[in-house]
Amino acid sequence: MRAHHLYFDRHQPRGASTPRLALGIVELARCAVDIVRTWFWRTRQRNELARLDTRLLRDIGVTPSEAESECAKPFWRR
Repeated sequence: MRAHHLYFDRHQPRGASTPRLALGIVELARCAVDIVRTWFWRTRQRNELARLDTRLLRDIGVTPSEAESECAKPFWRR
């Protein structure tokens, strides 16, 4: 997101119905929704990983200790 979208631009072309400030708010809302979706996805993926047994972890190339450390991360961390 570009920072200049957050400021009202008095030099809008004629006929423009939405000020740049409103566009910035819409972009911020979209970013917030994307972040929350990512957090839900990470939580779901880590919960699924926690349910896998050693054999299935080996099939996907993950050691039990790697799975444990991944599942221990909070949802906001990559």
